[in-house]
Amino acid sequence: MMDRSRRLPLACLAAFLLAGCNSTSGRGAPGSDSPSVSGESETACRAEDALFLIGRTADDETARSAKAATRADRVRIVGPDDMVTQDFVPERLNLYTDQSGRIVELRCG
Repeated sequence: MMDRSRRLPLACLAAFLLAGCNSTSGRGAPGSDSPSVSGESETACRAEDALFLIGRTADDETARSAKAATRADRVRIVGPDDMVTQDFVPERLNLYTDQSGRIVELRCG
């Protein structure tokens, strides 16, 4: 049988460990007004809103139009042979082009 001096630290440790299971990381329960599990923020870009740019030449004017249409914080133009970082930035719109510089695909990240 454990004496009282050992039970209190063990009870505190158990409470601490269980508290980690009840995280408040911004993920709300279904049907609540809390942010969704998808993690999409109000500032995340929306590539589907710029599909009208496919086939256009990727230049500064097109990048400005894409930024305005998608809520992206920044736009990156990626050519077929360009090397780019693979980091995911939800607020960035990537315009993928073919050899002639025309947009063939749009993706956030």
